Amino acid sequence: MENKPTGQQIIERLLQAPENWELRLSAAATLSAEGRAGEAVSILDSAPNPPDCEPELLQCAEIYAQTQPAKAVQLLHAWLQRYPRSAVVHLAMADTALRLGDHAGAQAYYQRAIEIQPEYRDPDLETSYGLRAPQAPGHATVAAPAQTHAPQAPAEPEPTVQSVPDMTTAEPVVRTPTLGPWITAAAATGTFLLGWLLVALTLRAMIGR
Repeated sequence: MENKPTGQQIIERLLQAPENWELRLSAAATLSAEGRAGEAVSILDSAPNPPDCEPELLQCAEIYAQTQPAKAVQLLHAWLQRYPRSAVVHLAMADTALRLGDHAGAQAYYQRAIEIQPEYRDPDLETSYGLRAPQAPGHATVAAPAQTHAPQAPAEPEPTVQSVPDMTTAEPVVRTPTLGPWITAAAATGTFLLGWLLVALTLRAMIGR
């Protein structure tokens, strides 16, 4: 397994290519991790030109912010003069301002960052910047119980409304009388009278004898 180069080894390579920001940042980060923060800052200060891309700028500002946050502010502020809509650099400014104890500045830069990029909103950062009240340890948000509703009776079916004919336009209906019941009654009466006539004739014949 190949060992990682030390800060001194990277510095020796950097002397051959002083404009190589990748090597410079690598040397500064390695020295910082080795506890040689002062030397890391010196490596950055000796650069012939400032970083010309955002990732290198942010890494440089992060190394500065560990020991000299005021230099990080200067570097980031100069970048925002050129690119005022860089949301990530506004976030870096907010973090650096907080390290300097400038809570108002941290809030202002953070709010500007999420105006530009709303997806950068972070509850933890808002708590750090004093924009959100810290949550008590062990505090859990209890969901409100769901409301229970009494069972509803099934809806009664709506009565069917029969259509009523329009009497103003419909033709009058002529009802033909039904003769069936009357014929039945007349036939029954005739049978009854015929029976009584036969009885009378029979009695008369008997009396004549």
